[in-house]
Amino acid sequence: MTCPHCHAPIADDARFCGACGRTTVGTAPSYQALAQTPAAAPDLVGREIGGRYRVVAKLGEGGMGAVYRGEQISLKRKVAIKVLRPELSADPGLVRRFNAEAELAAKLSHPNTVNIYDFGQDADGSLFIAMELLEGRSLRQVLNQEGAMHPLRALAVTRQIASSLADAHGHGIVHRDLKPDNVMLTERG
Repeated sequence: MTCPHCHAPIADDARFCGACGRTTVGTAPSYQALAQTPAAAPDLVGREIGGRYRVVAKLGEGGMGAVYRGEQISLKRKVAIKVLRPELSADPGLVRRFNAEAELAAKLSHPNTVNIYDFGQDADGSLFIAMELLEGRSLRQVLNQEGAMHPLRALAVTRQIASSLADAHGHGIVHRDLKPDNVMLTERG
């Protein structure tokens, strides 16, 4: 088998190319049941969420919902707002699990972990989490745009991810969706 990007030879089961460092197969979960749902996440730009946040722009969308750039109205603070798809919010078990996980995640305070500011349910029933807005690029974007990282940079990023996960594990939290899309690389001190 060869890498679809640089055409270097790779093992049949390789997920990343050893030559260019890019992914050879998709790493995002399939969410097969959700993929059968025809409706995409609603466009919430211009709306208020939970009476506390104004949605400014859509940043991305996945199988579970969408993430928006927003503003906390009372503090004029920039935030990221993750809103689950409305049909997911109709499941009482999922609502309980979402609230419990958001409450636990809000207790984390680590330099390599996004800060959770708030969570709740909008008037239409949609579940949301308001969190720190990180300016930067996802690990997937960096790898796709730049290819393989220098080993020292890769080690530095890996150490920070491991440190964040160790802190979460110390609080009894298991990150169930660790993937290159969910790792943000920023230029903070």
